[in-house]
Amino acid sequence: MRHIAATIALLLSLPRVLAAQADTVRGVVYDSLAAAPLAGAFVTAEGGTASAVTDSLGRFTLMADARIASVVVYHDVLDRLGLGALLARRAGERAWAPRVATPSIETVWQRLCGTRRPSNGLGGIVIGSTRFADDTTRVGGARVVIEWESLRLMAAARRDSVRYESVTARSDSIGEFVACGVQEFGQAGAMASAAEFKSGSVLLLADVRPLRRVDLVLAAASTRAVVSGVVRDENGQAVASATITLDGVDDAMVTDGAGRFTFAAVPSGTRMLSVRKVGYLPTVQSVEVLARGVRDLPLIVERGVTLDGVKVTARATLSRDRQEFEERRRAGVSQVMDSTRLAQFPLLQSALRMYPSLVVQSGRSGVEFALLGRITKALVRCRVYVWVDGMREDEDYLRRLPLENLAAMELFNTDALAPARFRTFGDTCNTLLVWTKGYLRG
Repeated sequence: MRHIAATIALLLSLPRVLAAQADTVRGVVYDSLAAAPLAGAFVTAEGGTASAVTDSLGRFTLMADARIASVVVYHDVLDRLGLGALLARRAGERAWAPRVATPSIETVWQRLCGTRRPSNGLGGIVIGSTRFADDTTRVGGARVVIEWESLRLMAAARRDSVRYESVTARSDSIGEFVACGVQEFGQAGAMASAAEFKSGSVLLLADVRPLRRVDLVLAAASTRAVVSGVVRDENGQAVASATITLDGVDDAMVTDGAGRFTFAAVPSGTRMLSVRKVGYLPTVQSVEVLARGVRDLPLIVERGVTLDGVKVTARATLSRDRQEFEERRRAGVSQVMDSTRLAQFPLLQSALRMYPSLVVQSGRSGVEFALLGRITKALVRCRVYVWVDGMREDEDYLRRLPLENLAAMELFNTDALAPARFRTFGDTCNTLLVWTKGYLRG
């Protein structure tokens, strides 16, 4: 009888044993806002039974002792944009390969703006919060202005001048705001005010995502605080004799031998700070100057490209092109479309039309096209200068390049804004730099 009872108990436990058998889930995390896989995301199974970090293609693998019913994805980009964690639940599939993605910009626009997203290049959104310098009180009813240098020419007015556009929003009762209709390309400035309280003007750098976030601290003009920090390079070494400038302070500071600096009386609120030193890339970032001040602010600067002054080779030129392209993209000085953005378009002409300051004039065959830019004094549009992998080319050469072979395109609104070696000097038309994947890979 004892053996029979043991056998029955074993049979009754089989369903629980089978239910608890090991499970493996392989999936992908995708950033729909950037049209690219989300690398470096932390993925965990329900209950924390398994976890993994996504690779450069957004892939992850979870292995658990029991069936995985859901996965949660965390990433600093999600937190920064206010999206929070992403959740995917298993619907009952025996083999589950989840594709976890952020909402598309169209979905975000519909939820936040309540209308159909425009296709005129003004489909960007800026979200954020407003609070006082005590770091606890939210500011309701604050006026938030987002302003940018327009890339759209005033053709109807027959003028060839750059103008500024802006969007104004109001923060709600908990200090949150949404600004819809911001220019998608290029950098913008943001500033908030409420009665005698206001923030500094904060720079929003260009981003591949049309959704950006900025949190603004407001303070009275008379409020002052101490700001101190230390500048180090990417290896953690102190950087001496770096020049620090801070919005609202007339005099710049220079770091000492330990890389340290101190501003004794900085207007409270969100401020822009810049770090510059010969041999290093310029660094610009916003700083929240609270009533209690800012102590030991860590600042990291990267060394610039260094080339041999005696021997110049094709490899050195390639290295310089790649390095300078990355520097311009980080600094937001040009309008960049990289391969992830270009992959969204069926034709190169379609991608080029996304630049508001360009006119793509198609030929009779529908294949040839001409690129027209700024309006000249003769009231006609000038011909855009095209450079491919550092060489001057024309549209005919450009259209023969397969779209999938392009790594990036950079547009400069005037010839004067382009890097010196790509300028024509004496002409002020737009300059388009095109880089192929094979060239930048070397």
